[in-house]
Amino acid sequence: MGCIEAVCELLTCPDPKMVTLCLEGLVNILAVGEADKDENGNIFAKRVEECGGLEKIETLQIHDNNEVHTRALWISDLFRAENELEDTDMCVSLLDFSLGVNKPKSSSSSSSSYMR
Repeated sequence: MGCIEAVCELLTCPDPKMVTLCLEGLVNILAVGEADKDENGNIFAKRVEECGGLEKIETLQIHDNNEVHTRALWISDLFRAENELEDTDMCVSLLDFSLGVNKPKSSSSSSSSYMR
């Protein structure tokens, strides 16, 4: 779980590509946590919130780079939905996103091939 803090710290990096990779990594981590959640919920999502990652993700919603902005908005919306609705299935949404099923449209065509 120590990687979550490190990845969240990198969300403040000035390089949009690095930030995009970090957001993609967090989506994958959150999807695993959602698949493995128990009565205590998604421990990885809690860890992201505890280390200030959610605040950083919300700050990225106003990022100049459209891909960063879109991904940050999408992840923040998932966190809000998870907190507002007990029966929300974040796992399906995260897994779809990580596999590229419901991936936000980016302005660049340089998406990672494993995200398709």
